[in-house]
Amino acid sequence: MSVAPTLERAWHLYRLHRHGAAIEATMEYLAKYPESAEAQCILALCHGKEKRRAASIEAGKAAVGFMPDWSYPHYVLSLTSFWFDDYNLSLRALSEALRINPEDPDYHDLLASIHYEKGMFRTARECAENGLTYDPEHVGCLYRLGACLFEEKRLKEAEDVFRESLRIDPEHAGSQGFLGHIENSRGNFQRALPLLNNALREHPDWQFVQTAWKESLRGNYPIYGAIARCRLSMDRLSSWPYYLLLYLSVTSLILYLLMKAHPLSVLTIIAAMGFGIFAMIVPVVLFAMMLDSILHLMGLYLFFKSNELRQTMSFRRWLLHDWQKLLFVSVIILIPLINWLIRR
Repeated sequence: MSVAPTLERAWHLYRLHRHGAAIEATMEYLAKYPESAEAQCILALCHGKEKRRAASIEAGKAAVGFMPDWSYPHYVLSLTSFWFDDYNLSLRALSEALRINPEDPDYHDLLASIHYEKGMFRTARECAENGLTYDPEHVGCLYRLGACLFEEKRLKEAEDVFRESLRIDPEHAGSQGFLGHIENSRGNFQRALPLLNNALREHPDWQFVQTAWKESLRGNYPIYGAIARCRLSMDRLSSWPYYLLLYLSVTSLILYLLMKAHPLSVLTIIAAMGFGIFAMIVPVVLFAMMLDSILHLMGLYLFFKSNELRQTMSFRRWLLHDWQKLLFVSVIILIPLINWLIRR
C-alpha cells in the first residue's frame, strides 16, 4: 500500500536553508495535489529566500487564491512582499491575515516590522506591544519593541527588552546586535565584542552592527580604548545644559577678572559675554579635532599591528579620506619640534 506524500520533508529542508531541495520536494507534491495552498506557501518562502521576487509573489498569490479563508497564505504573501520592500502589498495582505486571525503574535510582529522600516517607530512599537498581549514571550515582538525603543533614544528600556529577548532565545542575533551596540556606546568594549560577533555571523552585511564591531575591536587595545572612552564621554556631554553651564562658568570668570580691574560698562559686559562663547567653543572644538585625529592615527597603528583589524579598515580609504586629520596632528606635533630644533 502506497503512503500519501506529505510536505513535512519540504518544510524540514526549508528550515535547513536547503531551498533548492525544498522546492524540488514541493514540486513533487504539487504534481499530485496542484491546488495545495500549503505547498504554494513553501514555494513562496523558498523563492523569497533565493531572491526570486516574481516567482515568490506569484506563489504567494496562488496560495491565497486556493484558500482565501486561511490566514497563513495571506501572512506568507505579506512576508515575502516585505522581503522585497513592497510595503503596500505587504500591508494589504497582512490586514487580511489579521482580520481572519487577529490573535497571532507573528502577524503583529510583521506589522511592527513594516512600520519600523517605514520610519514610523511609535506605530511599530504599539504593534509590537499588541503582539505581546497575546504572547508575552514572543521573541520577534520583543526584538521589534526593543528596536523601536532604541530609535526613540530610550536606551535603558531598550536594553531591558533585549535582555528579556535573549533570556528566552540566547542565540537571537538581532537582539545581540542592538545590545552589543548599546554596550559599545558606553565604552564597554569587552562586553560588546562577543555580542556583535554573534550578530554578524548571521547578518554579515548589517552596517549598523559592523560600525560598532570595528570600534569595539579597536577599543580592546589599551591606548585606543582609553581614547575612545574619552571621546564617548565627550559625546555624552553634547546636550545643551552642559554647554550652557560651561558658557556661564567661562563668562562669569571673565567678568569677575574684568571687574577686579575696573568698573564695567554695558558694552564691556556684552563683549565679555561674546568672548565667553568664543573662549568656550574654540578650545572644545580644537580638542575634539585633535582627539579624533589621534584616534585615526591609533587606528593606523593597529592596522599594521593586528591581522584581525585589517578586516575592519581599508588603508587606501584611510589615506584618501582622512589625510586632513593626519595633517592636523602632524602640524601640532611639528610646530613644537621645529621650534625646538631652531632653538638648538
